[in-house]
Amino acid sequence: MDGSKKGKKRLGEILIEEGLISEYQLATALGQLRQWGGKLGAELVARGFITEEDLCAVLEKQLGVTWLSLRDITISQEAVKTIKYETAKSYSIMPVAVDGSSCTIAIADTKDLEILDTLNFITGKKIKPVIATHSDIRWAIEKYYEGKVSEDARGLQGRKKAAPAKPQKSVLAMKLQSTTAEDAMGALLSLLLGKGIITEEELLAKLKKRSTSG
Repeated sequence: MDGSKKGKKRLGEILIEEGLISEYQLATALGQLRQWGGKLGAELVARGFITEEDLCAVLEKQLGVTWLSLRDITISQEAVKTIKYETAKSYSIMPVAVDGSSCTIAIADTKDLEILDTLNFITGKKIKPVIATHSDIRWAIEKYYEGKVSEDARGLQGRKKAAPAKPQKSVLAMKLQSTTAEDAMGALLSLLLGKGIITEEELLAKLKKRSTSG
């Protein structure tokens, strides 16, 4: 009998052993999951306890599944065509290669058997999963399906371009920062703007009214 599975360690245990998180951070994340649900790895990344790369490296070791950097490879159109854009975006997956009756799919959580079974049904091919970060998957979807990323944007260059600034709001953001740096109401107005609940004109009018009344 194979004892490796019996003694297989949990993700949280490995992260602690690797010195990537503390027991307190693990308990904090698990408490959040018990209340709201979700995935441990994603929760740890969202809280800034680990990076996406940390998570992929540990999952590669835990699951024995290859971690692939999508920015460092070229994906053929034949592979892209095996999965529709809507499916790739909905499931946050990226087809990487196709070879006869099999298709290699990049996914952030290779333990999600439901997604793998669905992809097997959709494509009619055997699914071979590889691990990729959520950021890399989003980048690849934008590049190969939406054409938003230049062809030479790979590796470190691609990573630097992964989170472009939004110049159309930079002036307004600077105004908010300078006029309401310690003002909770100003922060709330900024949040409403970001969510599209109010327009820039409405926000500026409110700021002007508040500055004149103060």
